[in-house]
Amino acid sequence: MEWINKDAEISDIVKKGIRSLPQRVNKLKEAIKDKNVKKIKYYSHNLKGIASNLHMEEIYLLSKQLCEEAQKEKYNKKNIDKILTDIETICFNIPNYYLKK
Repeated sequence: MEWINKDAEISDIVKKGIRSLPQRVNKLKEAIKDKNVKKIKYYSHNLKGIASNLHMEEIYLLSKQLCEEAQKEKYNKKNIDKILTDIETICFNIPNYYLKK
């Protein structure tokens, strides 16, 4: 991601997006804990969008899976929890890796 340092404005936008990942995941986690399907859909879609904008394909795909699972009339809680765990693992490590400099 060396390319982000070449343009100060782009760098600021990307870094802000990266810093926001843990907060976004926490909101999604809370929605899942509360079994609030509307918020699960909202926050998974929100995370999918930021992942797409930052070209974070793995997070994008996981968020998409989560969003699709939440769309089901009777979603599978185990699937939701597994996807969330995968998202957390990635999203909580990205800021430490890319913003440590």
